[in-house]
Amino acid sequence: MAKELELLSKHYEEMTVTPAGAVAVGEFVTYNEVHGFLIEAISAAQVALGEDRALITKAEKVKCAKLAGAAWVTGEAVAFVVATSNVSNVIGTDVLCGHVIEPALSAAVVGYISFDGMLAYAKL
Repeated sequence: MAKELELLSKHYEEMTVTPAGAVAVGEFVTYNEVHGFLIEAISAAQVALGEDRALITKAEKVKCAKLAGAAWVTGEAVAFVVATSNVSNVIGTDVLCGHVIEPALSAAVVGYISFDGMLAYAKL
């Protein structure tokens, strides 16, 4: 599986979590009400040993799997679509996760966003 989210910025916020199960690098996950992704994978065996990982909760620049079919405009809100493991600018009931920082053509399958895993508390 390709990375859903990839950290590209030097400046980011993280919190330490103990995942409930195995998590791949770049996989979008939710812990309580906070959304984020890991930059170091954790296996089921490591989880069983009680190992922790850093959950990236905010980042200035993140490369993401973009849902093709809609052009992105800088500054517009984006959401993570759990059903397809992509980010989309069509919000609907999906998880708000940031805003576009580089425009993208509708056919593009990669996009660049400013990621904010605390936006679940925001309302559009």
